[in-house]
Amino acid sequence: MRSCLLFMLFCLTIARRLTLFERHHTRLHRHLKPSLDSAQSASTMSILIPKSDTRLYKYLTLKNGIRTVLVSDSRSEKSACALGVKVGAAKDTLPGLAHMTEHAVFLGSQKYPQENAYKDFLNKNGGGSNGGTGMEQTVYKFYVNSNAFSQTLDIFAQFFVHPLFLESSIAREVHAVDAEDNKNRMLDFRRQLQLIKHLMRPHITEYKKFSTGNIITLTGNDTNKNARRLADEIRRFHRTYYRPADMALSMVGPQSLEELEKMCEIFAEISVSASGEDDGLVDIPTHQTKLSHIQELHTPSPYSPPPSYTPLSVRIEDIFRVGKEKVVVMHTLTQSVRELNIYIPLPYSYSSPHTPSLTQTHT
Repeated sequence: MRSCLLFMLFCLTIARRLTLFERHHTRLHRHLKPSLDSAQSASTMSILIPKSDTRLYKYLTLKNGIRTVLVSDSRSEKSACALGVKVGAAKDTLPGLAHMTEHAVFLGSQKYPQENAYKDFLNKNGGGSNGGTGMEQTVYKFYVNSNAFSQTLDIFAQFFVHPLFLESSIAREVHAVDAEDNKNRMLDFRRQLQLIKHLMRPHITEYKKFSTGNIITLTGNDTNKNARRLADEIRRFHRTYYRPADMALSMVGPQSLEELEKMCEIFAEISVSASGEDDGLVDIPTHQTKLSHIQELHTPSPYSPPPSYTPLSVRIEDIFRVGKEKVVVMHTLTQSVRELNIYIPLPYSYSSPHTPSLTQTHT
């Protein structure tokens, strides 16, 4: 009887924690959600922060629509910046096009045409940079000594104001993407990820894509012949999706909020003239790769594809083969280990450390 009561008390405690997490997540989302059509709401936007946080924050929207968060941290020895774009591999027309665009952005601008100007300046000023392409977002970021922050911001912003996308530079950078793919093929978790993508239902084409890309998917293994075609695809992709309204900017450093606000104005030069349409992009068939070591044991069931995929409208059972269908996947690992992975499909939720689903998996 006592053990039963203890178990009930434990369940009530977990339920209470999940409720608090959900409430906190809702409040956080409400506080951070921007209102682009109201200057007053942008200027009075409040950011929910812990009482122990001594840093100063300010939210604002640039004149071209870029949502911006500024953080003044007097104890910081470095300054940093991150720019996120709401587009990723789900919009690829060539396997790896979004990832290739991420690489190509860093290959010079009209104001700073030298390919290595950005990295060289960071190296000389105690900085570093990186970028990442997901299925629905691409993020560019850097850090640098604070006394070089303003100059670095100017170099960085020009990648999005007037990028060059030269054919010669792109032809060389394809080999860097290909090398990244070769490295990933030796990582078991990347191999497993591609298998999980393969198990998605056929109509979920956005998430079945091979997102890294390589020299075959991007140029047909003939860089000299197809570099111009790839450069055109990158320009169209950039013109269509790299819109200020779909960008978010964050800057942090020991500078005052007033100084940071003046610095971020350089990003207001990013043009709002992007088409925002998919019509100009050519849908190029992806390369099909035959997968080995796969054994699928399932019973087909009637299915009618839903409308165009959106994460919040498609049922999870329509994305993965779940329910009555069972799938067993066996593949050879690169390392000498035995491993069992059980995947439990959950409804789509914004990736946040405060979501109840994440809490549940750790209780």
